[in-house]
Amino acid sequence: MKILQIGKFFPPYFYGGIETVSYNLHMALQNIPGVTSDFLGFLPRKYNEDIKVDEHVYLCKTDIDKFSAQISRSFFKQYKKIKNDYDIIIVNMPHPVANLAMWLAPPKKSCKVILYWHSDIIKQKKLLFFYKPFLVSLIKRADAVAAPTMIHLDESDFSKYFEGKKVVLPFILNYKTTKDKFVLSQDNKKIIYACGRLIYYKGFDVLVEAAKYILDDAVVYISGTGALKDTLLKKISDNGLENKVKLLGRVSDEELNANYSGCYLYCFPSVNRGEMMGLVQYEALSHSKPIVSTIIPRSGAPTLNIEGVTGFKVAINDPKALAEKINLLLKDKKLYDSLCQGAYETSVKYNSPDTIKEYIECFERLLK
Repeated sequence: MKILQIGKFFPPYFYGGIETVSYNLHMALQNIPGVTSDFLGFLPRKYNEDIKVDEHVYLCKTDIDKFSAQISRSFFKQYKKIKNDYDIIIVNMPHPVANLAMWLAPPKKSCKVILYWHSDIIKQKKLLFFYKPFLVSLIKRADAVAAPTMIHLDESDFSKYFEGKKVVLPFILNYKTTKDKFVLSQDNKKIIYACGRLIYYKGFDVLVEAAKYILDDAVVYISGTGALKDTLLKKISDNGLENKVKLLGRVSDEELNANYSGCYLYCFPSVNRGEMMGLVQYEALSHSKPIVSTIIPRSGAPTLNIEGVTGFKVAINDPKALAEKINLLLKDKKLYDSLCQGAYETSVKYNSPDTIKEYIECFERLLK
């Protein structure tokens, strides 16, 4: 069975949620007897030449980066060269460039096409207006539309086109679940941790606002970089929260792991379905840390935090509600310890090595 996965970027040349999911699936498939797994994707703009990572991973230089889409002449050339070599092609969606390539040069009819639906196109509405006919055409060509939760499929703007093709395939994870005890910050405070790109849908501005109401024996650490850094710094300054909220900037993998390990709890304050899952929640749970998160309409992200088992969920854009649940865990040690255990046990289930079997069974059904 020969499988081609088409994505955007690939570690270590770029890290992100979708990239991690793509990488984990690729590596898991490599370990299945009788399966060949290849990956075709892009490089960030700073790279001037294509990179063949190994015989199974080919990354194309980006000529134009516009509207979160990478335009690459070498991508079209490489895709056209290899498209008929595979039994199955998996496309990580949304992916307008791959969509265009498959419209211009369709794979052989016997090839099964699976669209892995990470998210709808949320922000680029003007692009979507012109792109929609091509997207619908690709969905109709697809043999299956897969996603980590049924919410991704049922709540999609394109759900009506998915009928008869929906498949739930959980993320392939590669986390080691540990029972980590929290440590205090340098000023002897419990750490409320959050991380991610500093962009509009992550809700870090809401978390900064919530810090005004969080007990004084806690401090909020936020790691990551992005367009809203200066806006968040101004909000912190305007509210006199310099000693209550710390922006850590970009951190190394080792620092990130230490932050998860040492924090008291993790806060996930995202505010719209630009956040469809949130791998950071898996990571927090793998360190046995409770989560205080938001109920994002039409998103699969809220399914990861089980109310009263791994943490608590509140409405989006409600800083006082966030602070209330955080304060509850700061004050109630018995409840806190219970949620730590719940996080540990839930992470063990999420990290099951048997998940890849669900993919193989899906592939075999399609090929039959």
